[in-house]
Amino acid sequence: MTNFLNSYATEADGFRILVEPDPNARSPRESGFRNLGHIRIPPDKRFGRLTSDDVADRTSLGSMVCRYGTDKDAIALPLYAIYTGDETSGYFQIHRSPFFADRQGAQVGYIAATHSEVLGYFNRPSMSEELYRASVDRMTDEIMLMNTYLCGEVYRYQVMDAEDEVVAQGSSIYESEMAVDEAMEAVERLKASTVPGMLM
Repeated sequence: MTNFLNSYATEADGFRILVEPDPNARSPRESGFRNLGHIRIPPDKRFGRLTSDDVADRTSLGSMVCRYGTDKDAIALPLYAIYTGDETSGYFQIHRSPFFADRQGAQVGYIAATHSEVLGYFNRPSMSEELYRASVDRMTDEIMLMNTYLCGEVYRYQVMDAEDEVVAQGSSIYESEMAVDEAMEAVERLKASTVPGMLM
């Protein structure tokens, strides 16, 4: 496999596979992703592709701090934005902690879910410590997935035949290795469809 600046090219069974960053990747906050938490970022703290789930929300960070600091019926985790890289190739990440490696970030908002949303998401009748921890873990995963999106680490693949025609493709795949795996599965389906008597 050949690697060109986060793009990967290889061949398999007469097909050529190209995996590259997806410039039109869907945000993990869009429909199709099952999120528990709601990202809440005030207008003056939004930047680039990081925005509030409710873009019409004009709540200030100070008001959010007051609300989530006293709301006993919600689970909320603070979000910190941290700039990594250099001036030419840097990007923002979001974290639950204000520190990442040797960098310090600034709080930009929260990810939060009400108790009723947690109960519905996990299909449970009542809140417990175990469910609280599962909710925190789930929202932490959602932050990590958003980071993948913010860092441009979402991929697409194309499978080309011997005539260099695209015969299979996929997009908005949240790991390069997973994109390669999906491309190889597409090659197997293409091979099966060209063998008499075999089903796709």
